[in-house]
Amino acid sequence: MIEEVKESNFYRLLVPRLTVLITTVDKEGRDNAAPFSFVMPVSFKPPLLSFACIPRWHTYKNVMATKEFVVNVPAGEMLQALMVCGKPFPEGVSEIDKASLTRVYSAKVKPPRIKEAVAWLECKLIKDIPAGDHHILIGEVLYSQVRKEFWADRRLSVEKVLNPLHISGNLFSIPKEITLAKEGE
Repeated sequence: MIEEVKESNFYRLLVPRLTVLITTVDKEGRDNAAPFSFVMPVSFKPPLLSFACIPRWHTYKNVMATKEFVVNVPAGEMLQALMVCGKPFPEGVSEIDKASLTRVYSAKVKPPRIKEAVAWLECKLIKDIPAGDHHILIGEVLYSQVRKEFWADRRLSVEKVLNPLHISGNLFSIPKEITLAKEGE
C-alpha cells in the first residue's frame, strides 16, 4: 500500500538531516543562535555552503545586516541546547545565554562561535536567493576548524560526534555507527 504525502510535508521524506547551530549578530553586536537542518555544501572552489531561512527570523535579518554568520556543528550532547535555541525569544535576547552555551571569538567574522560545538565554519554572505517562503543564503567559508579528536581520515568522525540529525519537530536521530558500502560491480 502507498500513502500520499501532502505537498507541504515533502521535506519530511528527506530525513534525517544534519542539524547545525548558526550564530549571527545584529547591527548592535547582540548575538543570536538558531538551529537549522536545511543546510548543504554548494561548491569546493570557492568553498561555499548554503542554508534556507525564513526572512522574518532574527538569523535572516542579522545576516542581511552584517553579511556574516558561523555554522557551528554540534555533538549529540548539545541536542537540548539546540531545542532551547530554537524557541522564539524576543529580539535582543541571547539564545546562547538561554541555552547555557559558551560564546568564543571567531577568527574572521564578528558572530561568535559556540565553544561546545565540535566544528566551526565562519562565513561571509555572497548571495541571497528568494525561494518560496524561505531564502537560500549562500556563504563563502572564510575559515573552518574542527576539534582534533573528531577529525579522522579527512572527515568528521560522526561515530564519535553523534551529530543530531533532524527528522521532524522535536524528533532526532543520533548515528552510532558508519557502514562501508560495497562498490558497484
